[in-house]
Amino acid sequence: MMKINLTHKAVKVFLPIAILLGSLLVAFLFIALGEEPKKHYRPQVPLLVEAFTIKGSDYSVVLETQGTVKARTESSLIPEISGRITTVSDAFRSGGFFKQGQLLVQIDPRNYKIDIRVAQANLAEQEFRLEEEKARVELALKNWNKINPTKKASNLTLHLPQLKLAQAALDSAKAQLEKAQINLEKTQIIAPYDGRIVEQLADVGQFVSTGSVLARIYSVDVAEIRLPLNNQQIEFLDFEDDYFDSSEPVKKKISVEINAKVGLTTYTWAGHIARAEGAIDIKSRQLFIVAQVANPYSKVAHNPPLKVGQYVTARIKGKELNNVFVIPRMALRENNKVLIISPENTLMLRTVKVLWSDQDHYVISEGLNVNERLCLTPINFVTEGRKVKIYDAQLEVTL
Repeated sequence: MMKINLTHKAVKVFLPIAILLGSLLVAFLFIALGEEPKKHYRPQVPLLVEAFTIKGSDYSVVLETQGTVKARTESSLIPEISGRITTVSDAFRSGGFFKQGQLLVQIDPRNYKIDIRVAQANLAEQEFRLEEEKARVELALKNWNKINPTKKASNLTLHLPQLKLAQAALDSAKAQLEKAQINLEKTQIIAPYDGRIVEQLADVGQFVSTGSVLARIYSVDVAEIRLPLNNQQIEFLDFEDDYFDSSEPVKKKISVEINAKVGLTTYTWAGHIARAEGAIDIKSRQLFIVAQVANPYSKVAHNPPLKVGQYVTARIKGKELNNVFVIPRMALRENNKVLIISPENTLMLRTVKVLWSDQDHYVISEGLNVNERLCLTPINFVTEGRKVKIYDAQLEVTL
């Protein structure tokens, strides 16, 4: 009975071990003697991409900037004499237009007319005194020749200093009369140019003194816009800078298109670049150039007036770039790289030199060749040599 129990226990212990060893032996034999499994490679599906064929061309640079309209000439109307304002022109109101030479303000002239009469009386008196002194000089010379015909008389004896004094007094009287007449003219405040009233600061009945401001005005013959250009834009501006010792003839005018939005409508005015300012702005590190638009308040086509203070955008004609490649903006990757589609329809990453860019295009000067194809489709992970298939929009429409 004891022997049977021992045998039963041995079977329980060694049987699982034997089964495990047998399984390992069978597995080893399968691995060692079995055939290697065949590998199946799935063919790579070409990417469907949109292509752009490169063409060489010339490109006209357009510089885009913005600014605020100002008048070329701004002034303050200031009287040179004092007095009470008696009349003002109908145009002498804020926003009123006036012509050069037009009377804007009349200051009471009565005191200045009196000054003229006083000056005229003084002039008549000095003319009489001069004639009187001339007569005394002739009489003194005649008497001296009778008494001392062989001697030369002194200037004082002949009343010559008195004659000079009378002549000086006459000249002074003439100057005083001229000054009085000028002061009378100054009672009329005349428009110095064709312009418009910005702000009226005086009116009828008001007493004004010398140096007080009657109104602020500006000219309407030419409007000016200060336009900032950054360092890159300056390089492509077809404009010759001024030199101190330059004797060259007048430079050509660069055209500029001024645009302003009024309500829902955008209007356009034609202008030109008049000059560049003498220094680069310290804060913005930009150079300001000045564009001019002639007759901004004239009725041209259906345009409204180009008003002072109006915000505008500008498009300036820049340099002509020859033999460059103009590509869509979506074709450029990582600021200076493009994907080239090879003749075998595989992708190649290439570095290019960007010369200029606008809202829709990049202008490339180096790194591309005519008739090469660019990949326009956005690809997150680019692999050199990846197969592609050109997307044919016409075929899709046909299907």
